Amino acid sequence: AAREVGSYQLRSRATLVGNICNASPCGDTIAPCLVYAGNAHILTSNGERDVPLKDFFKGPGSTILEPGEIVQSLQLPPPPAGARGVYRSIGRNALGDLAIVAVTVLAFPQKSNPSGFEFRIALSAVAPTVIFAPDAQQALAEMPIDEKTIEKAAQLASQACKPIDDIRASARYRREMVYRITHDTLLEVWESLHKEQGG
Repeated sequence: AAREVGSYQLRSRATLVGNICNASPCGDTIAPCLVYAGNAHILTSNGERDVPLKDFFKGPGSTILEPGEIVQSLQLPPPPAGARGVYRSIGRNALGDLAIVAVTVLAFPQKSNPSGFEFRIALSAVAPTVIFAPDAQQALAEMPIDEKTIEKAAQLASQACKPIDDIRASARYRREMVYRITHDTLLEVWESLHKEQGG
């Protein structure tokens, strides 16, 4: 995801925290940091505080930061054992364009779920902020993981998004791309997990 941020020149000067604080719905690094359960470590005039990234974003270009506050660092806990993740985005060109749609999937073994796995699915550029697809995640937690379940989860992810029409793409196109990219990304992650599990 970090390699998708802007151009080479931009990546040579930018920071991960800067990309997150920009709070763009299509920010490439936001969704991956969300699925990894990241926290923002914020310096304030009264001290310090940690805020889960899931509570950090208020809207396009808007965060919970108050005047005089700055994000000092980003904290990412170690990923769950056996985790596999994929980030996929599409844009109008390959040289620094903003994402039209992006999907991030992180999955790992979770014995407490009926399926034996947990999936985290984050969708970018299809709502005022990066969002999770909770119904899709629940389906993958509760149903046996196969092509039918992956198809169902992709459909649920498409239903979760709230895209708009703009100069870069229509809402209809974005919704369809959420379905297609989620399906392919889930399949790729599942094949990697299945192979790791000796399947």
